[in-house]
Formats: sequence, structure tokens, C-alpha cells
Amino acid sequence: MMDLRKRLMVTIGAVVVIVIALVLVALFLAKPAVEEEATEGTFEPGGTVISPAGETEKGGDYQVTITGTGEKVILGQTSPEINAKQVARIFVERFSTYSNQNNNEHLTDVLPLVTASMAKWIKSQDLDYASDYLSVTTQVITEEVEMIETDQAVILIGVIQTTETAQGVSAKNIDGRVNLIREGGEWKVDGLYWDK
Repeated sequence: MMDLRKRLMVTIGAVVVIVIALVLVALFLAKPAVEEEATEGTFEPGGTVISPAGETEKGGDYQVTITGTGEKVILGQTSPEINAKQVARIFVERFSTYSNQNNNEHLTDVLPLVTASMAKWIKSQDLDYASDYLSVTTQVITEEVEMIETDQAVILIGVIQTTETAQGVSAKNIDGRVNLIREGGEWKVDGLYWDK
């Protein structure tokens, strides 16, 4: 006859095995549902949701919604307006989102997106490290093509800029414009101007 300790260990072991089996069965059953969604184009690993955006002469394009930001991007479209707006959005959000303790990474991140003259100005915008924390997060909420030609564009933008310090958090809306120039077939930022 088993003593109490052995019976307890056998019971606990059996419960653990049953729980592991149930978890594995649940994961196995859930996997085909994800595959079905993926074949319909509504889930993509890495935090994106893909859904059909409509038919074009090239076939179906897909709209990607980036989880967390809610940003929507149409895959398959390469119109100059869409490309210019995307470059402007990426530049503004990266350049204007920073901390006084991030080693100026926001400046390094945008250098591939800008012209040589703009890069020279950006390199002069270093923030000094400070023990009093300051963080600024910028999210583009509107973007509109004001002017676009073969080699230049002006994109009007509206942002929400949230500032966090030891004293608290504040937010404000800011409008501005991004000047773009096409270099080597790619849009490059040549100026960022905030409205007063």
C-alpha cells in the first residue's frame, strides 16, 4: 500500500500531465483557425492585420493596419502621392519623437530619409543628456498633399505631440509642412516647418 506522500505525488503528477495535455490540445485546435484567417488575409505575424483593399488593374492590393499605432498602409500601390505621404509621416514621427536620454537616436534614425542639406541641419540638433527626464512622442494624425510635381512635393501634416516630464504629461496639436525632393527615384525630406 502506498503511503500518503506517494499518493499525493502521483496525484499531483497526474494533474500536471492532464493540464499540459489540455494546453497542447487547445494550442493545436487554435492553430488551424489562425491559418484560415491568414489565408483570408486578415492576420500576419508581427503585429499587422491585412485585409483586401479592393481590386486594381494589377490585381488585389492589400491594406495593412499596424497594431498599436492603427496606421494603415496600402500594399501594391506605388503612386507618388502615397509614397510622399509615407516618407513625410515616417520622418516626422521618428524625428519628433525623442527623449533627452536616448542618445539622439531619433536623429540617426532619420538620416537615410533626408537630403544632404537637411542631414547637415539634423546633425546640429543634438540634445544634451539631462538627469531630469523629458520625453516627446509625436503621432501624425493628418496628412495632405498640398503640391506634388515630378521631383518635389509639399505635404501638410497635423500631429499630436505628447510631452512627459517628472511634473506630468501634456499634449498639444501642431500643424506643419514637410518639403520633399525626389533623389535617385526616392522621396527625401528637404525641410520641416511647424506653424506658429
